[in-house]
Amino acid sequence: MPEIERKFKVETLPEDLLGPGSEIRQGYLSVEPVEIRLRARDDARELTVKSLGGLRRVEVALPLTPEQFDEFARDTVNFLQYVSDPAQLERQSLGIWVVLFLLMFTGIAYMLKTEYWKDVR
Repeated sequence: MPEIERKFKVETLPEDLLGPGSEIRQGYLSVEPVEIRLRARDDARELTVKSLGGLRRVEVALPLTPEQFDEFARDTVNFLQYVSDPAQLERQSLGIWVVLFLLMFTGIAYMLKTEYWKDVR
């Protein structure tokens, strides 16, 4: 369904503008040529895909279950974290080997120290 963006300048706000309100959690991800919005409003959850550009855009909203919403949000965050620093996995695996080497080196250094200092006592 096409969406038409319009903006209006309002001099004053209407008196009865504020209602009971609702809690909204949402996030946007803009990837050419679309914009993706993940939104949770009260008990409703939806994934919306919008085309980018101009005043007229195509917008498609897909309803999600709470489990689908949580899974999509978790997967998106994990993907963005990986994309921001892909070398992190290599550093973490290398770090384990560095710690093992340091432990082994500490043991060898201690044995060498005891061998050198045994005659001093």
